[in-house]
Amino acid sequence: MSAATRPAAELRDLFLDVAEKAAFLLGFPGEKAEYAPPRSAWLRAEITVGGDAVGRLVLWVPAAAAAVMAADLLGEEPEEARAEALAADAVGELLNVVAGQAITALAGEQVSYRLSLPEVGPATEPAAREALAGDDCLLFSIDEEPYLLQVSLTVP
Repeated sequence: MSAATRPAAELRDLFLDVAEKAAFLLGFPGEKAEYAPPRSAWLRAEITVGGDAVGRLVLWVPAAAAAVMAADLLGEEPEEARAEALAADAVGELLNVVAGQAITALAGEQVSYRLSLPEVGPATEPAAREALAGDDCLLFSIDEEPYLLQVSLTVP
């Protein structure tokens, strides 16, 4: 079964639940038709999935929002150098938890799969805009910042 055949609401709810429990982020689903990505620097994290479940998950977060997320996890102010330095790690770790939870939710606990390490790097607004246009992309508003989650999975 493809992730695309699953209700998007299930993946939306899963992401928001993980974001709240793992990273103290409160948000809600966004409406793609009413949204345009901000013209700012972004971070893009990608995890590939192998085994019984195959595919990839990609998380897009504005760089400033990623620094706030890292600061929240560290109990520091977002402007502190350590929070900014760990922003990419925070985005990668959030995606790692989301990926494991998504596969379990879509395929059950008995499925055998492998996750790659998150690959996190800078991204641009045009790339985020292109991702948002895809059918595999979900939009979230967290602390008034956009978070984009692309899910392309095939599960048994």
